[in-house]
Amino acid sequence: MSLKKAVFSKTGYIKGKQCLKALYLYKHHYSLRDPIPTERLKRFSLGSDFGILARELFPFGRDASPTHVHRYAESVTFTKKLIQEGITTIYEAAFLFDGIIVYADILTKLPSGWALYEVKSSAKVSLVYQQDLALQYYVIKGSGLDLQHASIIHLKEPLAEDYQDQEIDSLCLVADYTEYCHENYVAIEKDIKEMKNLLARPRIPAIEMGDHCITPYPCDFIGFCTKQCNPPAEGLFKE
Repeated sequence: MSLKKAVFSKTGYIKGKQCLKALYLYKHHYSLRDPIPTERLKRFSLGSDFGILARELFPFGRDASPTHVHRYAESVTFTKKLIQEGITTIYEAAFLFDGIIVYADILTKLPSGWALYEVKSSAKVSLVYQQDLALQYYVIKGSGLDLQHASIIHLKEPLAEDYQDQEIDSLCLVADYTEYCHENYVAIEKDIKEMKNLLARPRIPAIEMGDHCITPYPCDFIGFCTKQCNPPAEGLFKE
Protein backbone atom coordinates (compact mmCIF):
# COMPACT_ATOMS: atom_id res chain seq x y z
CA MET A 1 0.00 0.00 0.00
CA SER A 2 1.51 3.30 -1.10
CA LEU A 3 1.77 6.30 1.16
CA LYS A 4 -0.25 9.41 0.40
CA LYS A 5 1.71 12.41 -0.83
CA ALA A 6 2.70 14.97 1.77
CA VAL A 7 1.16 18.42 1.34
CA PHE A 8 3.90 20.18 3.31
CA SER A 9 6.44 19.76 6.08
CA LYS A 10 6.85 21.48 9.42
CA THR A 11 8.88 24.18 7.62
CA GLY A 12 5.81 25.02 5.58
CA TYR A 13 3.60 24.92 8.65
CA ILE A 14 5.79 27.39 10.53
CA LYS A 15 5.80 29.67 7.48
CA GLY A 16 2.02 29.45 7.36
CA LYS A 17 1.74 30.39 11.02
CA GLN A 18 3.75 33.52 10.30
CA CYS A 19 2.08 34.38 6.98
CA LEU A 20 -0.22 32.33 4.77
CA LYS A 21 1.08 34.12 1.69
CA ALA A 22 4.61 32.98 2.55
CA LEU A 23 3.39 29.37 2.73
CA TYR A 24 1.66 29.71 -0.64
CA LEU A 25 4.76 31.15 -2.30
CA TYR A 26 6.95 28.52 -0.65
CA LYS A 27 4.81 25.72 -2.10
CA HIS A 28 3.89 27.14 -5.51
CA HIS A 29 6.58 29.74 -6.34
CA TYR A 30 9.67 28.46 -4.55
CA SER A 31 12.01 30.01 -7.15
CA LEU A 32 10.92 33.50 -6.06
CA ARG A 33 12.70 33.19 -2.69
CA ASP A 34 15.30 35.76 -1.74
CA PRO A 35 18.92 34.53 -1.55
CA ILE A 36 19.63 33.03 1.88
CA PRO A 37 22.04 35.25 3.86
CA THR A 38 25.39 33.68 4.73
CA GLU A 39 24.80 34.27 8.44
CA ARG A 40 21.57 32.29 8.33
CA LEU A 41 23.31 29.43 6.54
CA LYS A 42 25.89 29.37 9.33
CA ARG A 43 23.10 29.13 11.93
CA PHE A 44 21.55 26.24 10.01
CA SER A 45 24.91 24.45 10.00
CA LEU A 46 25.41 25.08 13.72
CA GLY A 47 21.95 23.75 14.51
CA SER A 48 22.56 20.63 12.45
CA ASP A 49 25.92 19.95 14.13
CA PHE A 50 24.43 20.42 17.59
CA GLY A 51 21.54 18.13 16.73
CA ILE A 52 24.00 15.36 15.92
CA LEU A 53 25.90 16.00 19.15
CA ALA A 54 22.71 15.83 21.21
CA ARG A 55 22.23 12.23 20.12
CA GLU A 56 24.87 11.35 22.70
CA LEU A 57 22.15 11.88 25.31
CA PHE A 58 20.37 8.85 23.79
CA PRO A 59 23.15 6.73 22.29
CA PHE A 60 23.01 3.58 20.15
CA GLY A 61 19.96 4.69 18.18
CA ARG A 62 19.23 4.06 14.49
CA ASP A 63 19.15 6.84 11.91
CA ALA A 64 16.05 6.93 9.69
CA SER A 65 17.08 10.01 7.67
CA PRO A 66 15.89 9.94 4.04
CA THR A 67 18.51 9.60 1.30
CA HIS A 68 16.89 12.60 -0.41
CA VAL A 69 14.42 15.23 0.77
CA HIS A 70 11.80 14.02 -1.73
CA ARG A 71 12.13 10.37 -0.70
CA TYR A 72 10.28 10.83 2.56
CA ALA A 73 8.03 7.82 1.90
CA GLU A 74 11.03 5.51 2.20
CA SER A 75 11.95 7.12 5.52
CA VAL A 76 8.40 6.72 6.84
CA THR A 77 8.41 3.04 5.87
CA PHE A 78 11.86 2.52 7.38
CA THR A 79 10.77 4.18 10.63
CA LYS A 80 7.80 1.82 10.90
CA LYS A 81 10.13 -1.11 10.25
CA LEU A 82 12.52 -0.04 13.02
CA ILE A 83 9.65 0.31 15.50
CA GLN A 84 8.28 -3.12 14.56
CA GLU A 85 11.76 -4.61 15.04
CA GLY A 86 11.87 -3.29 18.60
CA ILE A 87 14.39 -0.48 18.10
CA THR A 88 13.90 1.85 21.07
CA THR A 89 15.81 4.96 19.93
CA ILE A 90 15.48 6.43 16.45
CA TYR A 91 17.06 9.59 15.04
CA GLU A 92 15.12 11.52 12.37
CA ALA A 93 12.14 9.20 12.71
CA ALA A 94 9.69 10.05 9.91
CA PHE A 95 5.92 10.20 10.23
CA LEU A 96 3.22 11.19 7.74
CA PHE A 97 -0.29 12.10 8.87
CA ASP A 98 -2.98 14.46 7.58
CA GLY A 99 -0.73 15.36 4.65
CA ILE A 100 2.11 16.56 6.89
CA ILE A 101 5.58 15.00 6.99
CA VAL A 102 7.74 15.45 10.10
CA TYR A 103 11.12 14.15 11.19
CA ALA A 104 11.71 13.74 14.92
CA ASP A 105 15.24 14.65 16.02
CA ILE A 106 15.19 11.98 18.71
CA LEU A 107 12.45 9.44 19.41
CA THR A 108 13.01 7.03 22.27
CA LYS A 109 10.89 4.50 24.12
CA LEU A 110 10.49 4.87 27.87
CA PRO A 111 8.63 2.56 30.30
CA SER A 112 5.68 4.98 30.14
CA GLY A 113 5.61 5.18 26.33
CA TRP A 114 7.43 6.89 23.49
CA ALA A 115 9.12 10.26 24.05
CA LEU A 116 9.87 12.91 21.45
CA TYR A 117 12.83 15.27 21.76
CA GLU A 118 13.32 18.27 19.49
CA VAL A 119 16.86 19.71 19.60
CA LYS A 120 17.41 23.48 19.36
CA SER A 121 20.80 25.22 19.39
CA SER A 122 19.38 28.16 21.32
CA ALA A 123 19.42 29.17 24.97
CA LYS A 124 15.77 30.26 24.78
CA VAL A 125 12.67 28.27 23.89
CA SER A 126 10.65 30.50 21.59
CA LEU A 127 6.96 30.18 20.74
CA VAL A 128 7.98 29.00 17.27
CA TYR A 129 9.96 26.13 18.79
CA GLN A 130 6.90 25.14 20.81
CA GLN A 131 4.72 25.26 17.69
CA ASP A 132 7.28 23.13 15.87
CA LEU A 133 7.18 20.51 18.62
CA ALA A 134 3.38 20.60 18.85
CA LEU A 135 3.05 19.90 15.13
CA GLN A 136 5.35 16.87 15.44
CA TYR A 137 3.29 15.67 18.41
CA TYR A 138 0.11 16.03 16.35
CA VAL A 139 1.49 14.07 13.39
CA ILE A 140 3.15 11.32 15.45
CA LYS A 141 0.09 10.81 17.67
CA GLY A 142 -2.13 10.86 14.62
CA SER A 143 0.04 8.20 13.02
CA GLY A 144 -0.92 5.85 15.84
CA LEU A 145 2.25 5.78 17.94
CA ASP A 146 1.82 5.74 21.72
CA LEU A 147 3.57 9.09 22.19
CA GLN A 148 3.41 10.15 25.85
CA HIS A 149 6.08 12.84 26.19
CA ALA A 150 7.27 15.76 24.08
CA SER A 151 10.25 17.88 25.10
CA ILE A 152 12.75 20.38 23.76
CA ILE A 153 16.48 19.96 24.34
CA HIS A 154 18.06 23.40 24.32
CA LEU A 155 21.23 25.12 25.44
CA LYS A 156 21.89 26.45 28.91
CA GLU A 157 23.74 29.37 27.32
CA PRO A 158 25.02 30.31 23.85
CA LEU A 159 27.63 27.93 22.52
CA ALA A 160 31.31 28.76 22.96
CA GLU A 161 33.74 28.06 20.11
CA ASP A 162 35.17 25.06 21.97
CA TYR A 163 31.82 23.48 22.81
CA GLN A 164 32.81 20.22 21.08
CA ASP A 165 35.23 19.59 23.95
CA GLN A 166 32.46 19.73 26.58
CA GLU A 167 30.22 16.95 27.78
CA ILE A 168 26.78 17.18 26.20
CA ASP A 169 25.11 16.96 29.63
CA SER A 170 26.83 20.18 30.67
CA LEU A 171 25.51 22.08 27.65
CA CYS A 172 21.83 21.18 27.66
CA LEU A 173 18.55 21.56 29.44
CA VAL A 174 15.44 19.51 28.73
CA ALA A 175 12.09 21.31 28.87
CA ASP A 176 8.86 19.29 28.89
CA TYR A 177 6.08 20.68 26.66
CA THR A 178 3.78 17.68 26.58
CA GLU A 179 0.90 19.61 28.11
CA TYR A 180 1.34 22.47 25.61
CA CYS A 181 1.28 20.00 22.72
CA HIS A 182 -1.83 18.29 24.05
CA GLU A 183 -3.65 21.58 24.58
CA ASN A 184 -2.91 22.75 21.02
CA TYR A 185 -3.83 19.51 19.26
CA VAL A 186 -7.23 20.69 18.00
CA ALA A 187 -5.90 24.13 17.05
CA ILE A 188 -3.22 22.52 14.88
CA GLU A 189 -5.86 20.42 13.14
CA LYS A 190 -7.73 23.64 12.28
CA ASP A 191 -4.51 25.33 11.12
CA ILE A 192 -3.74 22.49 8.74
CA LYS A 193 -7.23 22.56 7.27
CA GLU A 194 -6.96 26.31 6.65
CA MET A 195 -3.52 25.95 5.07
CA LYS A 196 -4.66 23.14 2.77
CA ASN A 197 -7.64 25.19 1.61
CA LEU A 198 -5.33 28.11 0.91
CA LEU A 199 -2.89 26.00 -1.10
CA ALA A 200 -5.72 24.68 -3.27
CA ARG A 201 -6.57 28.17 -4.52
CA PRO A 202 -5.48 29.25 -8.03
CA ARG A 203 -4.09 32.64 -7.01
CA ILE A 204 -1.55 34.05 -4.58
CA PRO A 205 -3.47 35.38 -1.55
CA ALA A 206 -3.71 39.14 -1.16
CA ILE A 207 -1.94 39.81 2.14
CA GLU A 208 -0.39 43.21 2.80
CA MET A 209 3.15 43.56 4.06
CA GLY A 210 3.59 44.34 7.75
CA ASP A 211 5.34 43.33 10.95
CA HIS A 212 4.74 39.67 10.11
CA CYS A 213 7.29 40.03 7.29
CA ILE A 214 10.12 40.16 9.82
CA THR A 215 8.61 38.62 12.99
CA PRO A 216 9.47 36.11 14.27
CA TYR A 217 11.81 35.61 11.29
CA PRO A 218 12.63 37.65 8.17
CA CYS A 219 10.47 36.20 5.40
CA ASP A 220 12.09 34.50 2.39
CA PHE A 221 9.83 36.41 0.01
CA ILE A 222 10.23 40.03 1.15
CA GLY A 223 11.90 40.93 -2.14
CA PHE A 224 9.05 39.50 -4.19
CA CYS A 225 6.31 41.11 -2.11
CA THR A 226 8.06 44.49 -2.21
CA LYS A 227 8.24 44.39 -6.01
CA GLN A 228 4.65 43.19 -6.38
CA CYS A 229 2.99 45.96 -4.37
CA ASN A 230 1.83 47.39 -7.70
CA PRO A 231 0.20 45.57 -9.46
CA PRO A 232 -1.31 43.54 -6.62
CA ALA A 233 0.11 40.06 -6.11
CA GLU A 234 -3.32 38.44 -6.09
CA GLY A 235 -3.47 38.94 -9.87
CA LEU A 236 -0.76 36.33 -10.41
CA PHE A 237 -1.50 32.70 -11.12
CA LYS A 238 0.41 29.67 -9.96
CA GLU A 239 3.25 28.40 -12.15
